[in-house]
Amino acid sequence: MNRSVDRLRVPVSGITPGMLAVGSFRHPDRGVPRFPTATAIAATLRRAGHEVRHHALQPADSDANGVLFAASYLDQRGRPVGLGVAAHDRDLAGLAAAEAAVDMWSGLWRTRRIVPAAGGRCGPGCSHERLIRAEIARFTARGDDTVIIGKPPAGQSGTAIGSAAEADRLRVDPDHVSYVVWPGFVIEDAAEIIAALRTRFPRIRAAHPDMLCYSTSDYRAAARMTASTCDITLAFGYPETMVHALTDPAEIRPEWLTGVESIGVITPAGSDPAGLLDVLSGLGPVSVVRRTVSTEVVSAARSRTVRHRAGAFAAVRAGRQFDELARNRIAPVRQDERA
Repeated sequence: MNRSVDRLRVPVSGITPGMLAVGSFRHPDRGVPRFPTATAIAATLRRAGHEVRHHALQPADSDANGVLFAASYLDQRGRPVGLGVAAHDRDLAGLAAAEAAVDMWSGLWRTRRIVPAAGGRCGPGCSHERLIRAEIARFTARGDDTVIIGKPPAGQSGTAIGSAAEADRLRVDPDHVSYVVWPGFVIEDAAEIIAALRTRFPRIRAAHPDMLCYSTSDYRAAARMTASTCDITLAFGYPETMVHALTDPAEIRPEWLTGVESIGVITPAGSDPAGLLDVLSGLGPVSVVRRTVSTEVVSAARSRTVRHRAGAFAAVRAGRQFDELARNRIAPVRQDERA
């Protein structure tokens, strides 16, 4: 890539005085380069106090009133990728800002690994919802008050709580109370609440732990693993992590990426970070590696195998492994990277 980098400074037309123009341009030999970082560059210039507009930049001779600063390179398939900023030819501050923006962003070009955390948090339609609803109905039929750890949908019978403090404030019959963990609630967070419930209500009953949904727990683990093993992590719409938080791909800042080889990407519920990946693809060749974490619950109670993939949950029924796992109080966790 580095050997194919080419820089241009050419006259253009249609530039408004006092305004910078960010947009596509035609290279004399390479045609029109792809320009995926256009919105991010424009946002950087606006944060610096410049007025910016997006439009195609046309080379001109006799009617030229601006200067285009541009740079491009050829990707692995020989296709041009570039960036261009233009300013009015009498706007000295604008010309300096346009040239500096092109130098700064093109200076970030290098080969990188992009590591999105894969998987997804549990949502409507999760197969565990049906199981938990059936358990709630069973508890209700035998006269129990059901405590639901998590956020069930409106209209769901039972008392929903989300913290140990709420568990301490419950007013229920201690001899007729049960609890379930609603699918989508982080299992590690539920453990503290369960401990509080069992302290207050020693006779409390629960749904079988095979019914727990680990999708959200697994995605959070994948997100944390991604953040801990990459040079930087961009969290797009995911405020639960101490990383560079974004609400739009245009908010990427060039200073975050200086000298960075690996970029972790975290999105809400493991959604497709296509917009973010597109912007990053304009900063040099990328290898995208999805990082996953999955939990398998092994039980000797049944011989059949059940796998739930709406997230990264899999429950496997098997015999002798269960005894060893139960003694150690662990569940096997598989971590893998797939290109």
